[in-house]
This record gives sequence, C-alpha cells and structure tokens, in this order.
Amino acid sequence: SKHKVVFEQTEKFVQERYEQLALGLRALEGTKLADSPLCPYLMREVVTEPLHRLIALRWQEVNGASTEVTAATRRQCLDKLAAKQGAAQVEALAKLAAALAKGKDDKETGKEAAKETKDEKGKKGKKAKGKRGDDSDDEEAKETTTTTDVVDLYHAAASDCHIFCRKVDKKREKAAIQEQRVVAREQLKDEALSDDLQICQLGLRIALLGDAVPGLAFPMEMWALKLVAQSLGSEALRDEAVALCNSIEKGADAVALEAAVAAWRSRGLGVGEKPA
Repeated sequence: SKHKVVFEQTEKFVQERYEQLALGLRALEGTKLADSPLCPYLMREVVTEPLHRLIALRWQEVNGASTEVTAATRRQCLDKLAAKQGAAQVEALAKLAAALAKGKDDKETGKEAAKETKDEKGKKGKKAKGKRGDDSDDEEAKETTTTTDVVDLYHAAASDCHIFCRKVDKKREKAAIQEQRVVAREQLKDEALSDDLQICQLGLRIALLGDAVPGLAFPMEMWALKLVAQSLGSEALRDEAVALCNSIEKGADAVALEAAVAAWRSRGLGVGEKPA
C-alpha cells in the first residue's frame, strides 16, 4: 500500500538522521561547542526534515491523505492533529518541534557569540566557575536541554510514529570514525577540488576524527571553520588550522596561501592514523 511505502521510506530516513543527531550532539560536547551556534545549526540541518516527515506520516495515518509539511505549516498541522487525536497523542512531536523552534531563535544570538575571541571565552569560563551554585545549576540545566534531551525527544517522537531508533553505542561510534575518514579523504584526494574553504573544511573533519570526534556538523562558512579550528585537540593542528582560516579570510599572498592550503590538504590525507 502507499502508506506502507511512505512508512518504510520515512523509517529509514528518520533512523539515519537519529544517528547523525546523536553523534553530532556528542561531538559538540566533546569539542566544548555545545553552547555555540553550531548547536542550533545541527538541529536545523539534521532534525527539521525528519520531524516534517514524521508529522506527514501521522497526518496520512489519521486523515488517510498525504500532505506536505514545511516550517510554515508545521504548527498548523500539529494543532489539527491534536484537535483530532487529542494533545497527548501528538505531545512527543510537539515537544520536538518546540526544541527545534528554540534552536532557530538562538541562531542569531549564537552567531554573535561566535565572534568572541579566545581570551574573552577564557574570561567568561573563569567568571562562570565563580558564580553561585544556583546559577551553575541553571547553566547545567540549559546545556542538558540542548544536548541529551534533544536525542530523547527525537527518539520519543519517532517511537510515537512506530519507528524504532537504535542507540548509537561506542562500537557504532568507532565504525563511524572509520567510515567518515574514508569519505572525507576520498573527497580531499579529488584533484578537481580547488575551493580553499572546502579543503579547509575537509581537513578539519579529518582532524576531528583524529580526536575521535565523528559527526560534528558545521557549515562551510568562516565563522564555523574558525570555531572548529580552535577546538582541535592537537596544539600544532590547532595553530595551523587557525592560521589557514586567517589567511583565507584576509586574502593572503596568493603563493603563500596556495602553499598553506596544499600543506593542510597533505596533512589531512595523512592525519589521524596513529595516536599523537
């Protein structure tokens, strides 16, 4: 039946995105970037489409007709489903939608925060440690809401639509590191690849995998590349990555920039094989 085909397509897609979300949120925590604008970016890129597909699946199940769910119609669809089924029946989907909307609201605020210098971040960190216990608890609560809870909300929303998402364990995480390294290196090896930003991004992905951090989602934009460069575990890699970002951004001497990009590309093709 048509519903069965739609269900199976949705199931596969939702399960794949669940893994991306779980790995992406762990990566944000591992790089201490959970409070950065990369968190709402991950939500937007990974959660939006599966949420819309889950709502569309439920709509078809309840109304016997298909509908296209978008960011503009999402709230309306959920309200109509709640009116027909009862609020409790769409609660999991509504909670995930609310978490996604919150991520969107945080986007601009987060981008401003990304412009902070490392020194300012350091001062902020020290200041936060000196805060009273109540404030620290509030901060911890906020962080938990944007990481672990989102995975649970996604899992619950999928379960409500009869889709089981398998937990991403350490074994799967290790396999993902290997898989993602192969893909990134294949792309980096491509001689037709000449975009400096893309080479920088791929090199950063491989460097993160060397830090045992798979799945960090970040756009090919300078503010994001700089954030990721500053999060690398190896001081030598961190310094080289930050210097490369600065050279690309400032439009450094063409010959020097070409050499820096080539060196970064070579490093990417050989990094992460052995522990540092």
